Amino acid sequence: MRHQHSTYTAAFVALLVLLAAGCTDGHKRQPDPSVAPLFVKPAAQFEANCSLIFMGTDGRPKSDIIESMLTQTDGQQPLSTLVPMLEPQQALIVTYTDERRRTLSMSDIGQQLDVVFANAAGHVVHTAPSMPAYSTQKFSSYEYAKYVIFMLPDGCNGFKASDTDRIVIVANKK
Repeated sequence: MRHQHSTYTAAFVALLVLLAAGCTDGHKRQPDPSVAPLFVKPAAQFEANCSLIFMGTDGRPKSDIIESMLTQTDGQQPLSTLVPMLEPQQALIVTYTDERRRTLSMSDIGQQLDVVFANAAGHVVHTAPSMPAYSTQKFSSYEYAKYVIFMLPDGCNGFKASDTDRIVIVANKK
């Protein structure tokens, strides 16, 4: 009986050692970026409150009028709470309270999107096309940006923004 008790005790101690070893920082399991998180905060509801047009250097429209939702942030909210599920011909324009270099990740966004950065004057400073959903890859505006625009890849009649474009935001009349 005593032998059986010591065998159970030894097995229990061995199990605790294995569990403790698996919980150290050096043995943390890294998340698989190709797998969607189990618990994702619900995205915002899309409510069109403005229109967006991309203009070329010649001052002519390069895009169709894009039904858009303008939202403002101080940068503290997770993107998943700001970015709604977008449909073709829709865009989300996130306006930051300040203008600076932006670094973003799609880690909590469940939709592949084109991302366009524009400065306070409305000039496109960088584009990040086809950013994959739930990607932990960081991407940057490289220059100062006040606006970040999210659109479906090829969703706006195949329109692709370029670094020479300018954005025009027109508020919808209520």
